[in-house]
Amino acid sequence: MKKEAKLWFDLAQEDYVNMNIMAKSKSHRGAVFFAQQAIEKLIKAYIIETKNVTPKKTHRIESLLKDAGLHIENVDIKDIEELSKS
Repeated sequence: MKKEAKLWFDLAQEDYVNMNIMAKSKSHRGAVFFAQQAIEKLIKAYIIETKNVTPKKTHRIESLLKDAGLHIENVDIKDIEELSKS
């Protein structure tokens, strides 16, 4: 794995751990925030690893999915846009 992609991946893992801690303590707003952050960072790692480019400086998951060339068929784009707002 490329060094920069690994950095994003490691940060995503930390956010995933924090998401679980928040969820278990019933801090749902915090859990959703860390879930969004983990997803964003995983997609950025994927872009670096597979596209060999630096990802955009954005928190918009739908934009990052497009840049990554990923198509999520079982999730409504409105749900993705809503998650980006967290």
